[in-house]
Amino acid sequence: MPSGHCTIKFLHSTVSNQIRHKMNKLFLLSFSLLCLLNYGEPEFFMDKEENFLLCAVCERFRRGVCYEGNNFCISKSEKGCRSQSYYSYSENGGEYTHSVLDCAEICGKSIQRYPGKYVLNRCCGENNCNKKISLA
Repeated sequence: MPSGHCTIKFLHSTVSNQIRHKMNKLFLLSFSLLCLLNYGEPEFFMDKEENFLLCAVCERFRRGVCYEGNNFCISKSEKGCRSQSYYSYSENGGEYTHSVLDCAEICGKSIQRYPGKYVLNRCCGENNCNKKISLA
C-alpha cells in the first residue's frame, strides 16, 4: 500500500508541475500583452507612419466601472477616444444615467438633444483617456 501511495503522489506531483509550468507561460504571455496594451502602442500590427490610439470601449460605464461590453478599440483619429455621457430629463431637471465609451473618427456635436434625454460628447487624444474624461 505505501508503494501505491508514492506512485499516486509522484503522478500528482508531475501533473501539478506540468500545470504550474503552463500557468507560468500563460501568466507571462498575459502580463506581456497587458504591458504592451497599457504602456505602449501595440506595434506588432500597426504601420509605423500613422499614429494610433488605444481607447476603452464600454456600453455602460458609471463611476469608473464598466458594467457591460468591456473591450478596447483602435482609432486612427487624432482625438479618437470618445466618452458619451447620457442624461435623462423631465420638468424636474436632468439626471446622469451612464456613459458609453468608444472610438470615433469624428467626435460629433458636444451636446445632442433627443426627446427625454441628451448626450454630452467629449473626445481626447491619449491612450485610454476616455475613461478619465467620462462624466461618470
